[in-house]
Amino acid sequence: MADSSGRFSFERVQPGGYVLTARGMGTGEAQLLANVVPGGATSIDVALPPIGYVLAERMKQLEELSEARNTWMFEGPMTYQFTLRSECFCFGVNPLWVLEEQADSIIVLNSGPGVPMEVPAQFAGMERIFAWIEAEIRDTGRRVEVRYNQSLGYPEHIRFDTLEMLSDSWQTITIRDVKEVRQRE
Repeated sequence: MADSSGRFSFERVQPGGYVLTARGMGTGEAQLLANVVPGGATSIDVALPPIGYVLAERMKQLEELSEARNTWMFEGPMTYQFTLRSECFCFGVNPLWVLEEQADSIIVLNSGPGVPMEVPAQFAGMERIFAWIEAEIRDTGRRVEVRYNQSLGYPEHIRFDTLEMLSDSWQTITIRDVKEVRQRE
């Protein structure tokens, strides 16, 4: 049992290697390796992940992301256009943009009614979208589900939870109508 500061200690532990498992109320579980040396004290810091966070699942998601990103790099068009829709269980507008990427710049061709022409930075091109997905996957406080296009690798459907404690906090990003466009002169 830990004290009010989260500290605990074991007395008279035999020297050697140990696997410690830490669990907390309302959190996930963490396992750590500890090496106890003779005549000394061994300190270990433990950070418990939230409930539902499974490292193996996150590693698999990062692998899938890497494969999809590589597919996009080798199979995706250099200049392209796509439609991005953001939806959430929130009051207000669910934005829709038609975007075009040309020579490292994003052009907003169209936006839905009541939606500003300025697109959020994380959606300004596929590479930024991939980077944003990676950050979401690495964030222990988020849940992320992504479906990638089989032939080009871009993310078609991204569903993420901003506040896991709320049942209506999921947000969805849909990317569709990805097509190559001619380079503007």
